[in-house]
Amino acid sequence: MLKKNKSIALVMILALLIITSSCAPKNTQAEIDKPAKTSASWERKLCRSKLDIISSYGDDQAFHPKVLNFEKPWNGYRYWMAYTPYPGADQRKENPHVCVSNDRIHWKPFEGEGKAVSLDPLTPFEDPDKQYNSDTHLVYRKDIDTLECYWRQVDNRTRIDKIMKRTTTDGIHWSKAQNVLVSDARTDRILSPAIIYENGRYKMWTVNCKRKFPVLYRESKDGFHWTTPSTIQLKYPSDRLRSWHLDVIHTEKGYEMLVVAFYKGHRHREMNLYYTSSKNEHDFKKCITILKPSEKEKAWDNRGIYRSSFFVENGIYYIYYSGIGYPKGPNSSQGVGLTYGPSVKNIHGYDA
Repeated sequence: MLKKNKSIALVMILALLIITSSCAPKNTQAEIDKPAKTSASWERKLCRSKLDIISSYGDDQAFHPKVLNFEKPWNGYRYWMAYTPYPGADQRKENPHVCVSNDRIHWKPFEGEGKAVSLDPLTPFEDPDKQYNSDTHLVYRKDIDTLECYWRQVDNRTRIDKIMKRTTTDGIHWSKAQNVLVSDARTDRILSPAIIYENGRYKMWTVNCKRKFPVLYRESKDGFHWTTPSTIQLKYPSDRLRSWHLDVIHTEKGYEMLVVAFYKGHRHREMNLYYTSSKNEHDFKKCITILKPSEKEKAWDNRGIYRSSFFVENGIYYIYYSGIGYPKGPNSSQGVGLTYGPSVKNIHGYDA
């Protein structure tokens, strides 16, 4: 009798599961592809304070951060950041700047009098609506004790993209700007250069916003003559996502990458931040989502995440991310925020 009752109970449970499954709402493809919202608890956890970084134009709307950490202070500071101002989305002011910090939070220009200076001050572009700078990056050459600042220069009239570079050994005196890489933007756009120098060789990842936005990888011994690029097609939670801006660091885990991506057909200012890693320079794992725009109505980063940078120190990940807020156009707000934690899956925002 007991066995018979158990059998009846099992049959009833199975029937209930089948009915529940058949009645559950089915997600449409649009719902699956739609970026997930952050939870209220995640919002509180992140805190989302914008860092107070003042440019030579007097604004606090830094963009495109790249941060290097030094074990011992380099020319007096442990943390160096390159960025471009982007006040009100004004690309005429999107010129490379460098600032410094000793606590990761409070940043100031590195100059004799503490005044911010652009490394490419208002280049006399003939058509500033179609010619501009962007996408800053920093590399430290320990072998020659030199800091290198890179940025992308765009000319949409001639359809030429350039990666530019200036170098310094003291943070004050910089070399003249040099062309590092020139590309025909009609076939190969070179967005967001992420560069590492190791074992006597430069390694560069860029994004080509043509042909489904793949990542391109190049190498160079002298930093000017580059190998033919190889293609890396990153895998995302949805095959409708397209790569945009990235950063790469080399750690004990291998090559770790942060990348922002947007949905095909959507604006590339409305993005989430993703993470992936690889044991080599090419074979990256499927990207996972680690940071999304704020849900708060008046938040400075409630529209999208943009180019971000990171480093690992004492087992803690420090992520400096660009954020974009509403409204759109000249009244929009931009800035750089800090989030950190023991892993990219467990990050906490800096609370001002």
